[in-house]
Order: sequence, then C-alpha cells, then structure tokens
Amino acid sequence: MVDRLDQHADRRTCSSVEELIDNPVGQSCSFGIRRLGERLHELDEARTQLMSDVMDRVCKKNHAWADVLDKQWHGIGDWVA
Repeated sequence: MVDRLDQHADRRTCSSVEELIDNPVGQSCSFGIRRLGERLHELDEARTQLMSDVMDRVCKKNHAWADVLDKQWHGIGDWVA
C-alpha cells in the first residue's frame, strides 16, 4: 500500500509516505516552509525579495531558522542554498 502511494508523490513538494509516517510533524513543517517560499515567490512576481525579507525578519528572532529556510527554499526561482 505504501509503495503504491509513493509512486504518486510529487518529489519536489511532497515527502514519501514512509517519511511522513516516520516523522509527520517534521515533514509537515518542511512542506509548509517550502510552500511558503513558493507562495512568496509567486506574490513577488518570480523574484526572491519577499523571501529575503521574510528570512531577515525570522532570523532577527532566531538565527537557527536561516539554515532551515535556506534548505527548504533551495531551487525556488534563483534561490540557492
């Protein structure tokens, strides 16, 4: 059953079913962060300025989030981790 569901997973935006079962909270957070970056990129007309602004704002509160956002946003537009 898990193998059948994995065949339909979009590798760019969705984890495998097995990964979701093993770590549902972490995988959901990763997916949400990725989707946030994609949406900011869309709203910013394919630029990354809004993404940078959000990164700056978030990192003022906690610098550790920079690596998390950077990793999840890699490949959105010209964003490179």
